[in-house]
Amino acid sequence: MQPESDRDPRLVVPDFTQSSWNDVGFGVGEYPSTLSRFNWGAYLLTPIWSAVYGAWPLISLWMLGLMSSLMLSLVVPADASRATLATVSVVTTIISAAIKIWIGMNAAPVLWRREQMRLAALPDSRPRFTVGQFLAKQRTWSIVAIGYLLMSMFGLLSLAMGTDPQLTPLLKQMNLTTQMVWVTFSWTAAETLLVVWLANALKREASTGGASKGE
Repeated sequence: MQPESDRDPRLVVPDFTQSSWNDVGFGVGEYPSTLSRFNWGAYLLTPIWSAVYGAWPLISLWMLGLMSSLMLSLVVPADASRATLATVSVVTTIISAAIKIWIGMNAAPVLWRREQMRLAALPDSRPRFTVGQFLAKQRTWSIVAIGYLLMSMFGLLSLAMGTDPQLTPLLKQMNLTTQMVWVTFSWTAAETLLVVWLANALKREASTGGASKGE
């Protein structure tokens, strides 16, 4: 991946009292607490975000969660009881949600360690971007990811309420009922509320940590 600007970041150890992160190379020195925030792009767009930044461990973890859910679904026979199918559905959904949330909370630390390893393995290399550039990019990622989330929830709500008759054949093709769509919508809404709470908690913790280090 090419640097996000033509200006090479300086290899400096982060100074937690400074007001700008534009001169702090990403992956240089101690991990700054200002990065300890929830990453909406990594949470909702894991494959794309990870591929852009080369965070292959996150893609591997995301694939592991996907394969685990798929394997659990395949193990259950098609003629299983409704209670068994519901249990498997809940378990696979929880596994997927837990992995996504973990990725959202730990995307920056994982990427920081990867950059540290790259810089250590290639002594003449420089950081690909600064902490300031990374933070600026994540705002754009957040806007795109949250927009995707809102559109997905709007689509689920339209399916559940049946407001668009043209969507009714889609339910039949996917072998879904309105009750199942309502459950999916409710779970997505509950997961989103949990993530918003976690994001705010991480933001407060990052602000407190940054302030304490600056003292």
